[in-house]
Amino acid sequence: SKVIVWGATTHMAKDLSRVPGLERFVSMGSFIRREFKSQSFALGFSAYSGSYGMVRQAVRQLQAAPSSSLEGQAFANSDSDTCYLTSSQIRKFGPVPARALGSEFQTARWDEVLDGMLLFHEEHPPNFGRQ
Repeated sequence: SKVIVWGATTHMAKDLSRVPGLERFVSMGSFIRREFKSQSFALGFSAYSGSYGMVRQAVRQLQAAPSSSLEGQAFANSDSDTCYLTSSQIRKFGPVPARALGSEFQTARWDEVLDGMLLFHEEHPPNFGRQ
């Protein structure tokens, strides 16, 4: 059997202890990893550009990712709307800026944080009843 727990990448990360500024945060994903080890999988999400929104807040624009970022490098030679990176592909980037944990870029070894990443070329905010 399988169980899927869906949540924000920050909450599902397998380990935040080496992410600058988040060293003291303990994610739910770290408890899952401790209990289920390699039987668990932490999938993260990020976007090259677009906009995002939260309930009762204005929609905010994301600046396009710099070419040196994980998102910038992943989409450099692609015209696809999405890009999936395996853990071994993420590892090859080494320590690199990415915005997998929010709208701001942070530098980390993302393979230590996540097992896979789904990148969107353009993020769109949820509708929340907006027209």
